[in-house]
Amino acid sequence: MRAVWLLLIVLAGCAPTVADVSGPRTMQVQVIDFGYHTVIAAEAAVVRQRVEVLTQAGDADVMRLDVALQDHIGAPWLEFGWGDAEVFPVARTIGDVQAVAALRALLFPTASVVQIAPHADAPPETYGSNDRVIVAMSVEGFDAMLRGVGASLAEPVVATLPGFTPGSLFYPSVEMYHAARTCNTWIVDRLREAGVPMRGAIVTSSATMRALRGREMVSEVAN
Repeated sequence: MRAVWLLLIVLAGCAPTVADVSGPRTMQVQVIDFGYHTVIAAEAAVVRQRVEVLTQAGDADVMRLDVALQDHIGAPWLEFGWGDAEVFPVARTIGDVQAVAALRALLFPTASVVQIAPHADAPPETYGSNDRVIVAMSVEGFDAMLRGVGASLAEPVVATLPGFTPGSLFYPSVEMYHAARTCNTWIVDRLREAGVPMRGAIVTSSATMRALRGREMVSEVAN
């Protein structure tokens, strides 16, 4: 069993294989830390424009994301997150996490959900004092990130629970949650797919933010 967990931890640090994402970094997303959980926020108009292009090109993963985005028309910003299907929907902050459910999620692979949350305000107003950074990437990298979000969605793409904020929804995911596959490793994988160099096993939100800071494509933002 110990060997299995060591293997899982090693695999958690392996970057996904993606197409060339080394073009000019003209796109931006923001990564926000809620104290134990990270999310990615992006301008909705940019997301929808790239989703439309990729959908027209027949990208099956992005087509799944496009279905989910039909639930979030009109919002200026979109937030993407992932987590355990039982814990995540009731645990916006670490104080909300129930010990038994959290332990079960960490010790045994469990079902998971993707959250998509629309926001009317820009990140400074939406996230307040939460730690956040701006991450730049190429158009190809941005597309790869969206493709990764879509690939995580289970078919049929139908929301099953309301999210934390008005209009936000949870969608079943094809991935399993466990100690070496957390909400933060999911975010890290999306960033790695986008070409952000984040090496090693990164499991916690604090490790995610530390790995981002100091990178050439990261800008500090005021809280």
